[in-house]
Amino acid sequence: MDFSPSSEQEMLRASVREFAEREIRPIAAHVDRTGEFPHATVAKMASLGLFGMMVPTEYEGAGLDAVSYVVALDATGKVLYTGFGADQDIAGAFAAAAR
Repeated sequence: MDFSPSSEQEMLRASVREFAEREIRPIAAHVDRTGEFPHATVAKMASLGLFGMMVPTEYEGAGLDAVSYVVALDATGKVLYTGFGADQDIAGAFAAAAR
């Protein structure tokens, strides 16, 4: 079984990672320190479709699968937790384990 991410999942990973680098990384420490809710950033995440990713399209969700959801979480986590040993993405770990 091939656990490699699809081209769509790679594109999702790249776009979420770019968003996280641009919008989340600059405010993450401030949010952690103050507990302030990042309304503007969350609104941008919603406009990108990052909420309701696994909700079927007939209910106005993105209709993505669980792997795509995890790819997006992983891309965000890579930005937030780079200092904690997050040096390999989840999909890459699955692919390596399957070999």
